[in-house]
Amino acid sequence: MYMITHYLKVAFRNLLKYKTQTAISVLGLAIGFASVALSIYWNHYEMTYDAFQKNADRIYRVRQTSSFGGVSSITPGPLAEYLMHTHPEVEAACLTRYFSLYEPTVNGIPFPKKTYSYSVSPEALKMFDFEWVEGEKDMSRWGENKIAIAEHVAKAVCGNMSPIGLKVKTQNNREYEIAGVFKDWPEHSNFKFDVIAQAEVDNAWNTSMYNTYAMLLPDIDHQRFIEKMKTDTIVSGPWKNVFDVWTPLKEMRYTHPEAALNVRLEDVRLFTMASILIMVCALLNYLTLFISRLQSRGRTLALRTVYGSSGWQMGCQLMTEYMLLLFGAWFAGMLFVELSMATFMELAIIKVARLSIYQACGYLILFIIALSAILSLIPILYVKKKTLASQITPTSRHPKNYFRLVSVCVQLVFSTLFIFCSVVMMKQIHYLTHSDINIQRKQIGWLMTRVERDRAVALLNELPCITQAIPVEDPLFPPGWGMTGNTAMEWEGKPEDAKDISFHIFQLNDSIARFYGLKMKEGPASFDLGKDEIFINETFAKQLNLEEPIGKTINETFRIKGIIQDYQSQAPTEKVQPFGFFPVRNTRQYIALRYNGDYDNLMKSITDAFKDEEYPDFTYEDGERKYEGYLKSESNLLQLLGITTIVSMLIALFGIYALIVQSCEQHRKGIAIRKVHGAQVKDILTMFFKQYMTQVLVASTIAFPIGYALMKRWLESYSRQTAISFWVFLSIFVGISALVTLCIGYRVWKAANENPADVVKSE
Repeated sequence: MYMITHYLKVAFRNLLKYKTQTAISVLGLAIGFASVALSIYWNHYEMTYDAFQKNADRIYRVRQTSSFGGVSSITPGPLAEYLMHTHPEVEAACLTRYFSLYEPTVNGIPFPKKTYSYSVSPEALKMFDFEWVEGEKDMSRWGENKIAIAEHVAKAVCGNMSPIGLKVKTQNNREYEIAGVFKDWPEHSNFKFDVIAQAEVDNAWNTSMYNTYAMLLPDIDHQRFIEKMKTDTIVSGPWKNVFDVWTPLKEMRYTHPEAALNVRLEDVRLFTMASILIMVCALLNYLTLFISRLQSRGRTLALRTVYGSSGWQMGCQLMTEYMLLLFGAWFAGMLFVELSMATFMELAIIKVARLSIYQACGYLILFIIALSAILSLIPILYVKKKTLASQITPTSRHPKNYFRLVSVCVQLVFSTLFIFCSVVMMKQIHYLTHSDINIQRKQIGWLMTRVERDRAVALLNELPCITQAIPVEDPLFPPGWGMTGNTAMEWEGKPEDAKDISFHIFQLNDSIARFYGLKMKEGPASFDLGKDEIFINETFAKQLNLEEPIGKTINETFRIKGIIQDYQSQAPTEKVQPFGFFPVRNTRQYIALRYNGDYDNLMKSITDAFKDEEYPDFTYEDGERKYEGYLKSESNLLQLLGITTIVSMLIALFGIYALIVQSCEQHRKGIAIRKVHGAQVKDILTMFFKQYMTQVLVASTIAFPIGYALMKRWLESYSRQTAISFWVFLSIFVGISALVTLCIGYRVWKAANENPADVVKSE
């Protein structure tokens, strides 16, 4: 016990002797531990998404590449049965579809808000882990107008009483009977089943309205089967469907059709890599200071050897000191984690905690113990390598520490790389946010309501905050509502090697085009179309591969009247799709509106306008909010990377400052002698600045090419890209140089202005 107390006392004394270096080491390591802990936490969360499903490794969401253009998560109704009956590798398949209950109540008691209702096929209850509380488990035996509800919904409307057999009434005069109750699904899931009903399947292959899931047999080669499905083409009339995109259940989170989720696996990997680099910087910083102090510690250890201390005793003493510092950094890291956890969960889109952060940080304890043991051996080996005389006798010579030079350079490389990536990302997001996308997106939106169309338009146009409201068939931006498609299989002048062109269909006239601010590339001044006439966009025109597409016919029916400029209607990471614009029909189901003022005032005004109607509910999609949702992932990643950049730069600057303090202490006598022989303060400053500015130059030379290659590849995923100009490189170099100058300037200035006589006396 006495020895432990002695070790702790000596350890505290040695750590307090070098207050600046100790504080910087603890702070740097604390930040490194916190970043690694958050990375572990995020990776665990993502890797365990939907892991509670016992068949999670065998379940896939089936998506299609079809004549409707691109990859779609919405599939035809017959697909599930087709997969089960034609492919023996498929053990089971089911379909799901979201539907609205329109304000359901039980005995006048409303369901909880944000209740998600899905119609599913009976196989869904076999594939997914529905844990039944009461009621009929076999959906095929329910009959018509039966539903099952989650346990929290049952408690909300019935308390502790059984809801089985009770009637559910909705605002659209539908009535359902509760047939069963199942346990709530975890939040840590791609699904949100609050209410389920048996799906009524539309068996038409040319109608897509369902999500299809397939469960493969466990003993087959899943990847080989998925490759086989790429050639499985289903032809129904003019439509061709290839169901070739099979997404594992655990990866659905990254391919969700809702753009607002904006969770990308690449973001997790980037943050993990950044966290590892920060930890490396912190360790390099700590090891640099450790090695820089090794010479002075070597003399002390040599004296201990002379007075009879064994290698084991010195090892225990040093290990106590290092473990004390490292565990102090660990606890400080825990504090940083607690302070940043709420913000981190928001940026990483983490809904619920699945792993204790202390458990995540606990993985670092073994690393701390191992590192302490290794570090405690180095000084012992250093002492044994040299003679006692060389260690005990004072010397003015200070050998060049190459590890220190490399360590500082590596930290500056990482910091420069982070800064460069952050600046480029910031430029790209600013460019996407403020550049012209050739379509109106600000203060514009689309509304769906059960209020009769003409009356709804009249009510909206009476509102002071709405400048214009018009009926439309399809929203041009954002896509997803009512979007239809077709395939150009034949056209005048079609090259022999040309492939069919899948394109999106929208209905257009001059008033709608002016409303959206569309621009004509080639063609008439008016956007009105006659019968069998069609406008196409630039992308469509390029794919036709014709010198003059205007006037040519498509599929022997539609004559091309003009070419409309491409506009960005999808996420910036998506390429512009071919669009075809047809004359407006009278089946317009949406209302496009332009408004003044803020979004909240608009919502309140529309709610008040519809409140006295029979069906006052409505669905609204805002153009600017939708576009910002597209950029949410980039914005979140930028914030995480920005924090990482600041942290890495601070660690590097802290390390440089600590080394400058130590270097100035070691070279006090040398600086004094230089001044006696005529050296000026500026000469002393130049000596230190030259060393560290050289390292900044070397770090920039290494970091800039790496950063440019990484960001060039990252920018390629966008349809519109910002430029990486020379001024980006120059401004970052100047900025880092200024920070390093400020970091070392004061301490070097102080050392250079010391009185040589006082220095010689102190020595």
